[in-house]
Amino acid sequence: MQLSHLTPSVAFFPPAPVFQGQKATPPQKAPPPIQPDLFAPRHNPPGHNRFAVIGDPGSGTTHQWKIAEQMTRLHRQNPFASVLVLGDNVYEDGEPHLFKERIYKPYEPLFKEGVRFYPVLGNHDVRQGHGDAQLTYWGTPRYYNFKLGESVECFALDTTVFLPQYDKCYQDNPFFAKKVAEMQTQWLKSALSNSQAKYKVVFGHYPLYTSGKHSTDGTTLLKLREMLEPILAENGVSLYLAGHDHHYERSQVIRGIQHFVSGAAGRIREIFHKDTPTYPRDKALQKFHFMVFEETPEGLRFEVRSRRGKVLDKGTVQPPSATTAVPPQVRFA
Repeated sequence: MQLSHLTPSVAFFPPAPVFQGQKATPPQKAPPPIQPDLFAPRHNPPGHNRFAVIGDPGSGTTHQWKIAEQMTRLHRQNPFASVLVLGDNVYEDGEPHLFKERIYKPYEPLFKEGVRFYPVLGNHDVRQGHGDAQLTYWGTPRYYNFKLGESVECFALDTTVFLPQYDKCYQDNPFFAKKVAEMQTQWLKSALSNSQAKYKVVFGHYPLYTSGKHSTDGTTLLKLREMLEPILAENGVSLYLAGHDHHYERSQVIRGIQHFVSGAAGRIREIFHKDTPTYPRDKALQKFHFMVFEETPEGLRFEVRSRRGKVLDKGTVQPPSATTAVPPQVRFA
């Protein structure tokens, strides 16, 4: 399928008010943005119908660099125009002095070749200054939407604000997180309902379903599902992409939505519940990896690639039928 252009549509929002009696987190100094024209329209960039996905990359280890090298190698063989970054971009605490080392340097060849990076914040990213300095560095708002051609629209969420005080986040000002969460929820409902995209892709840091370490905190997962899953299901979302757990996992289609956990672009961790998953999943791998999606006439095709370039998983997600209520189907090779 030919896509005529890449035209972003970005949702900015006013800053949340500082409540009287609450301590505001001082702003953190950030270097100049690395993507000052991120949302400027581009016409038919190379690989405009392809995008990559990395989650939890910011370890600064050789694993992060090997994944980055494989991404660059693949891009030069078969270009992709964009990369979705699923949070925890700078370990351990989102320190601004590490931005160049953890965010820019590993992917410098991709930045220089015009690939655009669309990030969200993870729990490690918001431990200093609520992540404001990192947003400035990336050149993005806290939540936003953009189009990849005519058929794919992506919706970037800051899932950390939905769980204030979880994992040392927003302890100084939980009211900030609560207010932003309310604003983000209203924006998401409106943006999804107004979207006419064939594929609606929502991505954030926290998964709604996982068999990883964080599956043991059932209350947290359940709370997030209760807030987000009805909105996604009622508005025809095809994909939900998340990191946080450091492995690869794909679910079966749940309420019409294909869920992926992709959180091993820099760190890896044991998968829990290998034999008795807490939800219907199809595959889980304890492997460093990144993902690549491509829109084709048959559907939204994906591959999962290791740090050595091996294809670990692949398949095709098909959109909901335009004439029936049949949910999207997924074919796996």
